[in-house]
Amino acid sequence: MESSYPESQYEQILSKEDRYWWFVGRRNIIVNTLKSHIQHGARFIDIGCGTGYILLGLSRMKIGALLFGIDMHESAIQIAKERVPEGIFLSGGLDGLPKSGFDAIGLFDVLEHIQDDQTALRKISDLLLPGGVLVLTVPQHSWLWSKTDESAGHYRRYARKEVVSKLEKSGFKVVYTTSFVMVALPLMAASRWLEINNQGPARIEKQFEINSLANKVLLALLLFEGLLIRYGISLPIGGSLMVKAEKR
Repeated sequence: MESSYPESQYEQILSKEDRYWWFVGRRNIIVNTLKSHIQHGARFIDIGCGTGYILLGLSRMKIGALLFGIDMHESAIQIAKERVPEGIFLSGGLDGLPKSGFDAIGLFDVLEHIQDDQTALRKISDLLLPGGVLVLTVPQHSWLWSKTDESAGHYRRYARKEVVSKLEKSGFKVVYTTSFVMVALPLMAASRWLEINNQGPARIEKQFEINSLANKVLLALLLFEGLLIRYGISLPIGGSLMVKAEKR
């Protein structure tokens, strides 16, 4: 399955991942969601693992799981290997993976880069053991579509019902959904409006141009959302959507 993610972006985000509010807060939400489903000896794979940022968070928790990562871009795999030396990394697509081999799968901001997302979800279902868990995140709300999405190589932003429907058609039972980046949604909407009214292409790196105080405030708000999600609260709106589903 081909991905539209621009390989040049890895170097742009690498130096930002450990301090930019969205990356830090998002990883906190994802790792806390995953940890109850990844026991000692479990096989977990991050599909579209990029620079290994999520796998690094899991590695630091010392769960004792077998951590795998796969990505279309060799440059990203090399970074991930350095970050998570105990991980097992593969370069390529889904077709090179064994069927029914994993207890849990992560698909974090990847599905929107795959043109035929329905086929991709069916292939991912084949990779899971019966009762295995898929946790995915995607950008949400089509009305937030902007030049930034185009520059990032997105094919779409999702609605919650759309994701649930596609998962159910692919052999999954959806057990939990929640939005996140809820508090910052008005800021996202405002920035998208400014993009629409500006000429020229968007620069991905422009979103990282934020002062230290604003970054700390936004991170604190996203960490608070993460706390609500840990207690099982489903947030109704937000720039991103997280879904947890089990293979039927």
